[in-house]
Amino acid sequence: TIDSAAETSAWWRAALGEYPTGVCLVTGVAADRSPVAMVVGSFLAVSEDPPLIGFFAGRRSITLPVLEESGCFTVSVLAKVESLCRAFATQDPGRWEQGAFESSGTGAPRVSDAVAWFDAEIEDVREYGDHSFLVGRITDAGAGSGAADMPLLFRRAGYGTFAAPSDTFDTRAFIERLRWATVGEREIR
Repeated sequence: TIDSAAETSAWWRAALGEYPTGVCLVTGVAADRSPVAMVVGSFLAVSEDPPLIGFFAGRRSITLPVLEESGCFTVSVLAKVESLCRAFATQDPGRWEQGAFESSGTGAPRVSDAVAWFDAEIEDVREYGDHSFLVGRITDAGAGSGAADMPLLFRRAGYGTFAAPSDTFDTRAFIERLRWATVGEREIR
């Protein structure tokens, strides 16, 4: 049995540390137009119809209220660039110089070489324990170039990637074809 809060926390972290999570950078823009960001390992697809995504953020996060006030956010699925992730996770003063960024449809910075990215408007925010769950409605999404690295994973307090069965699938080309097919379908109706 677990006898103390410290034991519970240690057990909790050790057990969850066995489960690898994808690493994403969630960005937004403050009222003064300055960029804000947080690293999350809880990004997930919520719904396909309508297209919704979500993530959990610690309620003590200084970025969380800025995102809520702005009403939108951008998620960049990080490639295997551990230094960029660590710079944002530790609030390194030079974190914005650690990578290349471009402006997203939300006005937030998006990692230029992200494996995938999603722009969203906040649909709902709910509190669960010491975290808030933000749900966003997708306004735009895309994938990195076909040469994009594998996604960054976090496990046992360390970073790594996994080996995919095949790297020959061109995700970006597939998404573009899908966009054109969707536009064509709308025109035919």
